[in-house]
Order: sequence, then structure tokens, then C-alpha cells
Amino acid sequence: MAEPAWLLQPRVTLQLNRRKTTTKKLVLNFSTFISKHIIGRGHEEDVVSSWAMIQRGAPGRIQSVLEHSEVSLDCSVLSATIQTNTKLGQRFEVLSNGTFVIKNVQLQDRGQYLCTAQNKFGSDRVVVTLVVQTQPPKIMSSRARDVSVFLGNSVSLDCIALGKPEAQISWILPDRTFVRDIGTLDRRVSLFPNGTLSIHSANFSNKGDYKCIASNAAGADTLTYHIRVAALPPIIVEVSHETIFMNAGRNVYVDCTAKGEPFPLIKWVLPDGSQMKPTQFIGSRIFIFPNGTLYIKNVNPSDSGRYECSATNQVGFAKRTVQMDVRQEAPGPWKGLYQQHSVTATYGSTVFLHCPESVGSHRGTVWRLTSKIILEHQYRYIFNAFEDKLNVKCSI
Repeated sequence: MAEPAWLLQPRVTLQLNRRKTTTKKLVLNFSTFISKHIIGRGHEEDVVSSWAMIQRGAPGRIQSVLEHSEVSLDCSVLSATIQTNTKLGQRFEVLSNGTFVIKNVQLQDRGQYLCTAQNKFGSDRVVVTLVVQTQPPKIMSSRARDVSVFLGNSVSLDCIALGKPEAQISWILPDRTFVRDIGTLDRRVSLFPNGTLSIHSANFSNKGDYKCIASNAAGADTLTYHIRVAALPPIIVEVSHETIFMNAGRNVYVDCTAKGEPFPLIKWVLPDGSQMKPTQFIGSRIFIFPNGTLYIKNVNPSDSGRYECSATNQVGFAKRTVQMDVRQEAPGPWKGLYQQHSVTATYGSTVFLHCPESVGSHRGTVWRLTSKIILEHQYRYIFNAFEDKLNVKCSI
């Protein structure tokens, strides 16, 4: 008795009279045996025996499934039995009807699966080809691929990719360094879990092409960024040379506003050669504000001299010079009367003396009496005339 394992196949090869014959259509008659089994008086049972057969769909069956989904491979048995209700790990199971279930399908699950059914008359089998569909990576980027960064600044390059299975992100740097591990590389760059590459404190050696590669088992996608590192030499907003005249005792502010990329380092050089940086004090009188402004409290003539502000970064230098002249205001020497005035008064009366030379003076009037007493302008001296003559001098 022949076994029908080859039935319903698209192509069959037979040996007839030792000659090899190929035919597209073949009709065969095969028998199913039915026997009577007498259990007892009045009790009979029909016993049907046949070949082991599996129900087939389309010849050469192929099933497709998306990765990470669940698939059922059917193996419905017409006769005979197969081993069922078995599990292999967490993802594979054979149900009682012969269906083979794969959970969380992986790319490595693709291939051919063989189902075999057998009984005492023979066996049958069917092959199912499983195709696991994946999505090749696609990098999603809306940012410009030409990126400019100022010297000393940081910049982040995004590389977010979609794909199934999840894409592995790696980078190729301008010096051909390959970066794949998450973390910091030589304190220059860092790779984050989402695929973003961060460049720390960019310098001119960081310029060039940065290539992101997103790959999985289904393919790869790439994205290239071109980095330009830019810099601006310092400039000082105020005039480069200035002379300041002032009186002693005042508080002085001298500005030095600098611009540039990277931001310049500001430094002041005082007349005695001392150097000061922002937020630095010298004694309790001289201070540099964070914006570069020089402050001197209660200036005096010893503060006179040349003050120099400099602004420096990696690509340039700028300078501003301020000449400060502090003058001490003091009363002038005694010069006596510019004019002589004669005043006649009655004995015992009150006399008011006027000093016309004091008109328009900013320093006020000083009086010197014959008794050597000196009076400033804010005091009034009143006396009774007991002598015939009184010499009084006023000075300005």
C-alpha cells in the first residue's frame, strides 16, 4: 500500500517500468479500510483505517508576519495524530489541533517549518515557509545638515531613526573614529541612548563631516552633518583712547564693554602695572565689575596715570587705553587785598564789611583779623568798634 505523502503536490515523479515519467495530471485510487469489530452480543463498531493525511491549502504554502507580532502555522490533521500541547520556551507552543504558535516573532524565526503526522499505516508532512517582514531604518531629521557653531560652544547632532527591529545608531567622526557605545569619548563627544551625538566645547579640530548610521537586519540609512566652527575676534565698544580729567574725592566708573565669539577675557592693567580681572578687588577702593567696568572709589591724585583694558579670545585681541588726570582742589596762597576799602563807623556801633573780590568765587571767602583770627565764609564775625582804626583783610 502506497503512502499519500506526495499527494496534492504541484509536481510528481513516478517510476513506471523502470522508465522515469513526469506528468502534470495523475489520478490515483486508494482505499480506506472499514472493518467490523464485534464487542458483544448486539454491539458492533466500525473501525476505519486510512493513511495519515494532513489537510493542505495552497501548494508550497508561505506565510508572512510582522516582526514582534504573533503567528499561527496551521497543521490540521485529517487522520493520524501529531504531538500537541507542548511548549518550547516562552515563545513556542503546539496547540491541541496541531497549530504551531510563535509569539513575539523575531527575524531569526524566518525559514521553513515541517509538520509531520503519522499512524500505523504511514506518515504525512507539510512544509510552511515563514517570512518575517521587517522595516529598514529611516532617519527622521528636520534640522539643517550644515551646522555652524561658535568656537568653545557645544552642539548636538540628532539621529532619530524608525525601523523594525529597532535600529542601532553609530557615528563616524571627521577623524574616522567610530562611535557606537553610549557615553563620553575622550571628553570630546558623547553619544546618548536616543542616538544624539553631542560635541563639547567645539574647536577648529571638530570641523568636518559627521556621519550617522542607523542599521538593523533589514537594512541601513545614513545622515551626514557638515560642521563649521566659527569665531569672532574681540571688539571693545568704547573708544580705544580717552583722557579723563576729574577732581579728587569723586567715584569714577570707566567702561570697557567687549564683544566676540567665544566671549573675550577682559583684563585691566593699572598705572603701577597691577593686573585685574572681572570681580576682582584691589584694597577697598578699586573693583572690576563682571561686565568689565573699572570702579575707583574716592579718587586722589595718586590714581592718575594710564589704565589699559584688553579683551582676548582664541582668534583675536582688542585694547582700550584711558589716561586719567586727577586734580586736587585746594585754597590758593594769601595774596592780600586786591583793593583797599576804608569804612568809618561810630564808636559802639555795628559794622558790616563786604569783600567784593569774593563775587563769583567757587571757594568762598576767608577773613583774617588783626588778632590773626581767620574766619571762613560761612561764619559771621560781629564786633564793637573800640579802636579808631581796624585793619581787616579778606581773601578768596
